[in-house]
Amino acid sequence: MPIRQVLIVVSLGALTGLSSCGGGGGGSVGPTFPITPANLTSANAPSFARFAELAARAGATARLGEFLNSTASPTTFTDTGCVGAPPTGIATVTLTAPSGPVSGSAAYTNFDRCYGMRVNGTANIANTSQMIAGGRVDLMNLTFSGLTFTAGNETFQASGSASVDWTSVAPASTYLMTVNATVSGSASFRLENFQINSQIVPGREELFISGRLTTGDGFVDIGIGPTRLELPIPSNGLQNGQITMTGATTIATVIYSAGTTTITIVPR
Repeated sequence: MPIRQVLIVVSLGALTGLSSCGGGGGGSVGPTFPITPANLTSANAPSFARFAELAARAGATARLGEFLNSTASPTTFTDTGCVGAPPTGIATVTLTAPSGPVSGSAAYTNFDRCYGMRVNGTANIANTSQMIAGGRVDLMNLTFSGLTFTAGNETFQASGSASVDWTSVAPASTYLMTVNATVSGSASFRLENFQINSQIVPGREELFISGRLTTGDGFVDIGIGPTRLELPIPSNGLQNGQITMTGATTIATVIYSAGTTTITIVPR
């Protein structure tokens, strides 16, 4: 996976009183995470920013729909994700009915959406899900344990739940994805009510992200920026947009661009 350069600008006074707070951005994480806000510093802010981007890409990669492909079985559908070379994987969706209230499972096999990430494993589809006739996804509620994501030389697992609600209005396809999950492996963090609000237009997704992200240093609350972030198809990361991360005593503004992440930290 290409290395993203991180530039940090720390405003005067932003780190006052924080020198003894630690928080190196990569400390060991036990079976539970802190329930206190993190002290955002130049040492740990890049990790929070990277995990936020990683979560957004993972969610955008694993979401199902809006239209699934029909198969010989009326209750089995496929999603081929990213189309083109090299050959991509597939998600096979097995449901209890072709439309209306449904439940079932989604099996991911080297599945990707041209975002530099592949998914393997199985997610259960809860009976609160809804399908529209013709293989169109209305609402898909998923639970999963150990879905495996691979991005470059990083591999991590996610366990939890996700809801994907499609509310498309021409000319854009739009979805709202809400994720509550714990991530382990190459990355270790927890997501609470992490939302990806995305509209898909030719050549890219345009999205807002928000919610709570917790690491071994504590949690930050992610707020949307003034404009939508861009996730080009294909790409390996967010571009041309920003988020805010609010910690215990500081706020970080994170600007993502192609190959560079700029972080500015100021007092709350």
